[in-house]
Amino acid sequence: MGDFATNSNIEELASFADDLVAILKDPTDVRNLNQCLEHFKTLQSSCDDDFTSVQSSLEDYEKKIKACREKTEEAKANTVADDEMEILEKELEEEIGKGHLLMEEIR
Repeated sequence: MGDFATNSNIEELASFADDLVAILKDPTDVRNLNQCLEHFKTLQSSCDDDFTSVQSSLEDYEKKIKACREKTEEAKANTVADDEMEILEKELEEEIGKGHLLMEEIR
């Protein structure tokens, strides 16, 4: 039974080879095959160029995002929180009130 499968595969392979030879004998088919190959090379080159361009753009955007994050963190570090601002405003109001009291005592 193994011989039958092997013989069948060999016959299919021989048939495929015969078909391929028949195609390659026809000049029109060879010319079409060469045109397909040239189109493939052009398409592959175009895809490689696009890939390089997209990869470069991604790297640029990653750098910009990193710089933006750093600026955001720096701004957060330099910004006084709302709660802290309210505390400072209350202290300022108290000091202004004390200043008014002292001015009234001086008068």
